Amino acid sequence: MHEVVIADFQSRFIGHYIYLAKQYSEILSNSYDVKVAGGPIYSSAFIREKLISLPYDCGETTSRLECLRRIIVNAGTLFRQAAGKTVVIQYGKPFSNHIAILLSYRPCNLFLIEYSKDGIDKWYKRLIYALFKRRVKGVMCPNREVGQAFGRPFVVLPDYIYYKLGNVMQPRPYGQREIDFCMIGRISPEKGVLEAAGRLAGTRYRVIIAGMPETEALGEELRRICTGASNIELRLEYVSFEDYVRIIESSKYALLNYTASYSERSSGVVFDFLFHDVPVVGRKCGSLRVVEESGSGVLYHDINTFDFAPLFEKEMHESFIENIYCYKNRNKGYIYELTRFLKTASR
Repeated sequence: MHEVVIADFQSRFIGHYIYLAKQYSEILSNSYDVKVAGGPIYSSAFIREKLISLPYDCGETTSRLECLRRIIVNAGTLFRQAAGKTVVIQYGKPFSNHIAILLSYRPCNLFLIEYSKDGIDKWYKRLIYALFKRRVKGVMCPNREVGQAFGRPFVVLPDYIYYKLGNVMQPRPYGQREIDFCMIGRISPEKGVLEAAGRLAGTRYRVIIAGMPETEALGEELRRICTGASNIELRLEYVSFEDYVRIIESSKYALLNYTASYSERSSGVVFDFLFHDVPVVGRKCGSLRVVEESGSGVLYHDINTFDFAPLFEKEMHESFIENIYCYKNRNKGYIYELTRFLKTASR
């Protein structure tokens, strides 16, 4: 059976990358012998027989230069073992990984997961990519705009694919969801968390904001906004996967007040919410297009004029849950799209 390797050269302890590796392992295991390549942190998530161990992780305190060195070493370690195999590379630092591919590549069926155009948004990034572009068999991406920008065969896929065939769980009852709105994940300016906190501070809605701020100043500003707002719980720290799921499943709605910069990006957390039966409320942008198309929540243009009250009519919430159920069943079709693309593009 042909071997497929799901590789993470950066190897950070962030749920998205390990979670996606688990998903792809499950999805592709019927057609391929699937291995996962990652640093030491991956040893806690995969059995030895399914793991190709790379030397390094890149922690949050790792400097940019040291992180680049580790990515290059990890890439070299994998490519030396990858002859004739299919290698699917996922990453959060596309330019660093492109440099690593250029310096370390050895012949294989190479596929890239590209979440945005960040890896080619400057002339020098496009130059690096151009030097190995023809070696890329295909690109997995969130939309056609990103796929076309990389100039190779591509397939449009969501960040996550619902792979629990025959196991669509019943959602947690509305009355048992004690949190009205959750905002969870890395806190950065483009996610609009400060504006959302200001809009909801002091209201009747119970809100939890959980995640590590991108900068200390951002965290301090968020604390200032929420001072005296007893309805908002702040957990400005890295959230364990168990707590992440617990918070999501305890919430009536997810609030994603993304800014326009997310119009060309994808957001895995959107699918985390939908797969756990949590409707999404957010600002209208490209990364939330799936919410609008599936009827799994509500999008607005301005959070300061949006009326939250109708969301808490039980009938409206139940209609969102029903639409999420339908979407999860349709989303399973991407399993076929992924497996077909790997087979056809590898020829």
